[in-house]
Amino acid sequence: MIIFIHGEDTFRSRQYLNDLKQRYLHEIDSFGSNLSLIDGEKANLNEVSNAVLTASLLVKKRMIVIENLFKNSAEDSFKKISNFLQEKNRDESQDSIIILWDEIGEKDKGTKIKKDLKNFLIKTKYSPKPFNKLTNAQVTNWIITNVKSRNSEISYQAANVLCSLVDNDLWLANNEINKLIHYKSPNSIEIDDIKMLVSTKVSDNIFGLTDAIGNNNKAQAISLLTNQFDAGSNEFQILTMINRQFKIILRVKTLIESGSSQSQITNSTKLHSFIVQKSVAQARNYTSQKLKEIINRLIEIDFNAKVGKGKVKSMLEELIITI
Repeated sequence: MIIFIHGEDTFRSRQYLNDLKQRYLHEIDSFGSNLSLIDGEKANLNEVSNAVLTASLLVKKRMIVIENLFKNSAEDSFKKISNFLQEKNRDESQDSIIILWDEIGEKDKGTKIKKDLKNFLIKTKYSPKPFNKLTNAQVTNWIITNVKSRNSEISYQAANVLCSLVDNDLWLANNEINKLIHYKSPNSIEIDDIKMLVSTKVSDNIFGLTDAIGNNNKAQAISLLTNQFDAGSNEFQILTMINRQFKIILRVKTLIESGSSQSQITNSTKLHSFIVQKSVAQARNYTSQKLKEIINRLIEIDFNAKVGKGKVKSMLEELIITI
């Protein structure tokens, strides 16, 4: 069984993946001894095939989660893994559950072999539809549903204001909802509550952090990072917001180098003009190569934290010191 989870909305896709893992642990393997996590960006055929073909211990199925395979730049390894997965999909024994999670979007370009694998995976029987980014209206409704699921209430107008403040970022929205419910429960969340408790301070802190890194001000960067953790923000939400901002800077940098104006960048990226303005200024502090290096390090931190190889905060501090 192969399940392909992909899309630019990493909050909902990650939630879907976590639900599948929890269901597996609850129904099949409570100890998790047959659950394997593989960093697809660095994986080779031996690592994948060994994880898939190793006999299950005391349970009927293994679960293998491969993350970010489409970021694997080793063409030969990618081709062999692709062929292996397609062959395994024809195996009717169903002794393993192979999950591929990737933030690749519907419009993302790639080599022919990557396009072919993506098209194959999309058509597999158990794969959900891509998790595309939600529109403003959809995010507003998502906020309302999310709040209700936690036995609280929020007006449509208040949800709409929150949507605009978090710039449609579900990771950030979820973090702010946690804070609002803690403050207001059991009363309904209103616009005044959001104006008082939610501000652009979180985004400003992330902008300040990426500015400090770009200016090689390590002490300030460490201080701003510490402030985020001291404020009680979820470590993976902090990591996601930092990663997101560096990806935005790289995208803006690429458009600047191709000759795009700030207004053209705003139209092309569909980002708020304020974010584009900030990112254009930040892009001057980085080379494209440096941005790619930082993003790759952030992806490594995310993976290592999820497999228990380190704490997000300490790994981010190490990144700031060594970058």
